Amino acid sequence: MQTNEELKKRLIENKKDRIYSFIMDEGNFRGTVIHSTRLVKDLKERHSLGIIETLILGHACTGSELMATTLKGNSRLKFHIECSGPVKGLVCEANSFGDVRGYLFQNPIPITDPPKDFKTSPYFKAGFLTVTYIKENSKSPYSGKVMLEYGEIAQEIANYYLNSEQIPSACNLSVTFSPEGEVTGAGGILIQKMPGADDVTLEKVEKAFLSLPSIGDEFSKGYAPEDLIYGFFKEFNPKILDDRRVAFSCSCERERMLAYIKGLGKDTLKEIIDDDVFPLEVTCHYCSSKYHFDKNIILQAYNEAR
Repeated sequence: MQTNEELKKRLIENKKDRIYSFIMDEGNFRGTVIHSTRLVKDLKERHSLGIIETLILGHACTGSELMATTLKGNSRLKFHIECSGPVKGLVCEANSFGDVRGYLFQNPIPITDPPKDFKTSPYFKAGFLTVTYIKENSKSPYSGKVMLEYGEIAQEIANYYLNSEQIPSACNLSVTFSPEGEVTGAGGILIQKMPGADDVTLEKVEKAFLSLPSIGDEFSKGYAPEDLIYGFFKEFNPKILDDRRVAFSCSCERERMLAYIKGLGKDTLKEIIDDDVFPLEVTCHYCSSKYHFDKNIILQAYNEAR
């Protein structure tokens, strides 16, 4: 059980986690900055992640919410990596309201040697990034898919936008840790060139982007997203359009899990019943919540199955 001080600290951290959308140079560039420290802490706690696992999933969930800022209404996107490296893959989902969830295919990631730095490329190898948009009022989702080129999620996002959507982009994702391995700061930034931008201004924006310090470090020191926007891109007359909260959120619930079980089919349900290991425990991949179902419920599901 949390103490009052721990609860107070969590509430303060929740309030700081926000995502800011802005434009620069009269709309010739658009950008998004996200403060995601509490989000990444929640990921670490819910999935019992180590440092490398937190770094990779933290980058992916932070990046997926950066990509979701252009969505409207009840739209959402799925950020999916499959690869041959030790991480094997991951899935994140983010929506237009700032809700994010995700999980790793391998936790812990099998690592033979202790990591020498925070580079993630050794854990990915060959693979693909698929981004699927599930838009409100759309009859079917649509996806874009690119081959992994770098093994660093920020660069993979920029590569996705350039090759799948023809939008020149720059992305920076950051998670920092204390000596004890606790998350002290996390966030990211995405800058995109619009059709009207000229090459001279583009070069200046790129230079400003490359001058950015570690975003996680800045946020751990108390800096806010506005400080990055107005501090490093001041000469391009940035204008913040909106900001909204960001939080880990999972839509799983007992009834949805039961519906999943019912959909397994008679043969699989028969095997579960014959194994006679009850209560049956079902774990949500996205948030690690556990749901338990007794034998009578599974028998009823079997009788209703086709």
